[in-house]
Amino acid sequence: MIRRVRHTEKDMEICFSKPLHYYLPTTYKTIDKWLINKDEVALHYGFNIDYINNKLIKDDYYKEVIHNNLKKNRSYMGFDDIFIDILKLHGVKVFFERDLEDIDKEKCKEYDTLTQHKLKFDRKLDMLLVSKAQDITHIEAERIQLSQNATKEEQYMLRKYRLQKTYSISEITPEIVEHLEKKQGAYTRYCKMVNPTWNTWVKDNAQMLEKEKLMTDNTERLHKQNDSLICYTLYKLLKGLGFDGAKCDKTVECFPYKKAIEYLNQNEQAICLCMGKKYQPLQWNSKELKDDKYTRKVSLKVNDYLKHIGVGIKRVLRNNSKVQVKSEPWKEYGIEIKTNTWMGRTNKVERLIKCQGVPL
Repeated sequence: MIRRVRHTEKDMEICFSKPLHYYLPTTYKTIDKWLINKDEVALHYGFNIDYINNKLIKDDYYKEVIHNNLKKNRSYMGFDDIFIDILKLHGVKVFFERDLEDIDKEKCKEYDTLTQHKLKFDRKLDMLLVSKAQDITHIEAERIQLSQNATKEEQYMLRKYRLQKTYSISEITPEIVEHLEKKQGAYTRYCKMVNPTWNTWVKDNAQMLEKEKLMTDNTERLHKQNDSLICYTLYKLLKGLGFDGAKCDKTVECFPYKKAIEYLNQNEQAICLCMGKKYQPLQWNSKELKDDKYTRKVSLKVNDYLKHIGVGIKRVLRNNSKVQVKSEPWKEYGIEIKTNTWMGRTNKVERLIKCQGVPL
């Protein structure tokens, strides 16, 4: 599609290019290193694995997949430069915002404002259509989910069904779609962690979960992200910061920066492996502790992890430095917390560890 350039409706158009917030390797050497740290390699790519030596087998299939992925990665990483060159080749004058001296900047701002309004309108319309979608049964939801040709209306119905099932409510409003649709996983994990049996479950499964958390070779981590492992890992983070868990009334004088840096310095690699490819560990430097921007970066990083269990370490009052663990405002939207969520056993984890010969 990148080579298909059409005539524009106006003499001047403003193009927005979405920046990449993650790394993609573009050489054979770097993609090998990248695969070592990537989760679910066998599930996503179907590579053959040498289980005895814990290595990927670099056969013809492996080489073909790597070759195709390199081409795809290069198209992602070099999209802007190639797109600009194509535009220039077709006689289009390309300007960047920093170069707009002789062009009507007010016109540019007008286009920008119209674009932002259009995006907001589309989002509000999307939320409204989900809330007004027809109610469906579990069987209908499964059919739509498995369908490769689901219509837009069916997709709206499926999204509404998921919200109803997750939060156990029948009426879905546009506000619920806006604020809670992307927090369904966090809500489910939070319910697990406020379950009265949570502490007992942690005690019974801690040894097994600690072993899985330390699995850094992806040939050992073939299962999909384990919600129980995410809950356990972030529970340990809260404990490392001096809190008792996701539901904790304890208040401390200020955000525990030193404890956070000390804990992340030792455990962030395991947290990132658990959370997926989006997260990368930072190099924590104690010399920069007194820098206000750096300390803010620490609190943002910690809360970015904790949002996956629906909580954050936030100020008790806006004009006060005291902080405590606060959950998402579920009750403001009429959402009840399910304290009877069954934790279950980590049977899958146990099977994986046993089949790899790791002593329990």
